[in-house]
Amino acid sequence: MDGTTGIVDHLAVPYAQPGQLTDRLEPVLDTALAAGDPVLAVLDGPERDAVRTRLGTSAGRVEFADPFDVHAVPAFTVAVRWARLARQLASGRVLVIGQHVDLPGSPVGHWPRLDMALDVAIAGLPITVLCPCGELDPTLDTTHPLVLTAAGRRSGTGYRAPREAVLAYPPPPPPDLGPSAVDLPFGLDDLSAVRRRTA
Repeated sequence: MDGTTGIVDHLAVPYAQPGQLTDRLEPVLDTALAAGDPVLAVLDGPERDAVRTRLGTSAGRVEFADPFDVHAVPAFTVAVRWARLARQLASGRVLVIGQHVDLPGSPVGHWPRLDMALDVAIAGLPITVLCPCGELDPTLDTTHPLVLTAAGRRSGTGYRAPREAVLAYPPPPPPDLGPSAVDLPFGLDDLSAVRRRTA
């Protein structure tokens, strides 16, 4: 939780170019690395290179991950994995930097669903999630409780809690699995047979 607002420490970080992003991330990264906290940076090429260059030798203490690998799974799965990083900590705080990038082939609404899932999954945990995104990103103020600008932190204008926001970003329909392989009526006494057939 954010000490001043009482809400999850989940911030959008708007930026126009990689140098501007590193200016905003550098103080947060310096604080985390000085404290010995684990840092995961999920950044695309230009932004990753800019952060590595700015950090110099300290970049070796940051775990960098490719966003296209990280987001190959559903948004809820990503949120749970990041929350698990904080649950495994004996002390300190996890810093996750998860850039919003264009993900060809991903379901529409991946980013708002991830943001909503994060607000639920990381509540009460020792983790800060920063979401670098374009200055015109439509999720900037609506699915991030906080925004980190050059002037510091501010509340997300128009932010709605996940329970309310999910109405605007429902989960995608399940994939079409085709016709069923078998139609098997069963009762309580038939459960072992159903298990065998399913296996």
